[in-house]
Amino acid sequence: GAQRSSPAGSRGGSKQRAAVGSQSGAAPRGLEATVKEDDQLVKFRTRVFRELAVECLVRADQLMEALGRLGYRRPPESWKQEIHQQACRGRSHLDRDDFLEFARRFEERFRATMQQRFDAADADGSGRISLAELPELLRLDDIEPFPLLPEDLVDEMLEADNTAKDGICLDHFIHMRNAALDRWGFTRAEAAELEANFRRHDHDGDGRITDARLRASLSWMGFRTRPEIVTALRKGMGREGPEVLGQAEFFNFMKRHREMHCEELRSALGPRGSLEREELQVVFERLGHRAVTPEVITEGLEDCKLTAKSDLAFDDLYRLVEQVRRKDFLQHAQLEEIKEAFTKFEAARGDDGGVCGVELSGAIRWLGFPQTLEQVQDILADFDIDESGVLELPEFAKVIGRFREEMILSVRRSFLEHDWDRDGTLSDREVRAVFLRMGQLPKEAHVAQGAGLDLWGFAALMERHRADVRDRQRENQGFTDVEVRRVTALFREHDPDGLGYLSNKRLSELIEELYPDVRTNPETHKRAKALLLQVDANHDGRIDLQEFLRLMRIAQDDKDEERLVADESAIKATRFARADVKEFRKVFHVFDNDTNGELSYEELKGMLGGIVPLGNNASKSLLVLLKAVDLDGNRELDFPEFLNLMRRLQDDDWNGINDRCAAIAEAAQEDGCDEWNGNSSARQHSAPAAVNNT
Repeated sequence: GAQRSSPAGSRGGSKQRAAVGSQSGAAPRGLEATVKEDDQLVKFRTRVFRELAVECLVRADQLMEALGRLGYRRPPESWKQEIHQQACRGRSHLDRDDFLEFARRFEERFRATMQQRFDAADADGSGRISLAELPELLRLDDIEPFPLLPEDLVDEMLEADNTAKDGICLDHFIHMRNAALDRWGFTRAEAAELEANFRRHDHDGDGRITDARLRASLSWMGFRTRPEIVTALRKGMGREGPEVLGQAEFFNFMKRHREMHCEELRSALGPRGSLEREELQVVFERLGHRAVTPEVITEGLEDCKLTAKSDLAFDDLYRLVEQVRRKDFLQHAQLEEIKEAFTKFEAARGDDGGVCGVELSGAIRWLGFPQTLEQVQDILADFDIDESGVLELPEFAKVIGRFREEMILSVRRSFLEHDWDRDGTLSDREVRAVFLRMGQLPKEAHVAQGAGLDLWGFAALMERHRADVRDRQRENQGFTDVEVRRVTALFREHDPDGLGYLSNKRLSELIEELYPDVRTNPETHKRAKALLLQVDANHDGRIDLQEFLRLMRIAQDDKDEERLVADESAIKATRFARADVKEFRKVFHVFDNDTNGELSYEELKGMLGGIVPLGNNASKSLLVLLKAVDLDGNRELDFPEFLNLMRRLQDDDWNGINDRCAAIAEAAQEDGCDEWNGNSSARQHSAPAAVNNT
């Protein structure tokens, strides 16, 4: 078909749309059924001729391109050949008159064909068709009228020409056909979502995305499509291997993906062509959404105004699944809570550009999903799709949606694992086992409430329990129950007399412990003084336990912020992609045997010895490199220093490490062991993945 400059909208500028009338994406002008040549149309065709002509001639092999520029969508090659032969006697080059005659005859053929199709659909011969008759006309152009598309086309037409309310005329239909072809059969909202998603994953702005980014975009949109299915769909487009996709190819892929998705929905309906509401849970599971709760489905039915229906047909099911997917499988109240937390911590950051670092960690804790600093950094690597270094609200909502999904899947696994008698419910003993399996100490009230519940009833109980834990964390400055006990023990250690507060000498000792250079560094001294004023709510010069919790929260955030700044500085200096940094961090913690947050020389040798042989010379050179990047001189490497070492090893190809890593990564991929996270960016270096697999 003709090339598209933007699949989500009409081609060409305003002059072109005015010239081709209803043939383009513009509002129809009410042209007569037989084409009337006017000056404006001739001028437009002449301009297209001049754009293509060389020495006042257009080559015959350029005619398909010319038809695209004239506004025709998918012009048939056979029409072009026949009209070229009739109007120009098959000449290899066309002058201006030949070209205008070719264009005029093609328009006649196009209009006659559209009129013939339209008349066949116009059962009452009124010159207008109804919304119900539109789908069959669209199918003649290989446009599958999926649910919502016909209504969206009519709404769009009404915005351009109010006369469409009396029925769809030929010019209205041509306008709708062109709009549907331009958007690959998607509605305006669907096309806008796809276009935004493509831009989000087109990191370098070159108008192309890799296969890895294609898989990431599917995951981002909430599709659980297996890698082999993605490969099969790509092969169906005549493309194999890690080639890149332009925006038009991306839309074509998504069109095929939706066709496959709809086949899955039709298959779920079975021979009856409908299903009962009680079967919806099973349908979502068949689509790969095993964490969709009954409450989410019920709210989706309400959103789609389907609550009164006991049996759902294909259109109903399609609308429901799309509605649930667009909400990231969350409920309205959950989305509002996510927005509230995002706004709160975005304001704390003092910027309206998103959240990152300690603010991101705080927002996640506020919603009841406490994470370590390393986990927060991995979240940035996975969900900061545009690599801006911060998460915007849509990205943050994806993060929380993923946490909720993992939580529900964990509950589901634990439930099925501990339903020992396989009766679909839990006994008192089984409830206790599930709570302990999930790292929670069950109270007798929880046990009593959980006994006799089925899977989803128990999942709802665990959600209420999580909400209770979340509320306690909010009261305790974001600290978990375990962390509160640890902080309380530290408070009592500095309050040996049991006074219930810290002041004077005891308080000074605590500050020196938290900020060791407070007496020598003016900036640290200033920060510590401001911190005490901030947490001493009643200004009595004493810090009680609640104020101590606040102080420890701020001190921990300060420490985390310092680590984040150091990590970011190292990432920029080493030029590693965030996905590589994530892999390096995994390796770092695997080989940090004493969990002190640093790698010793022996731990480094243990890591690298699994990749390259370490003889005396290699061991000595490694020690030299360690000393070169060990900025604090303690002969151990923290994570930023570790990144600098990895960069040196790669740049110097130390001991042939690059080829060894590439071979390991290739072998792992062939064995099916190199499973990339759907949200991770494509690897720019082979070493991190290879080290991790080793």
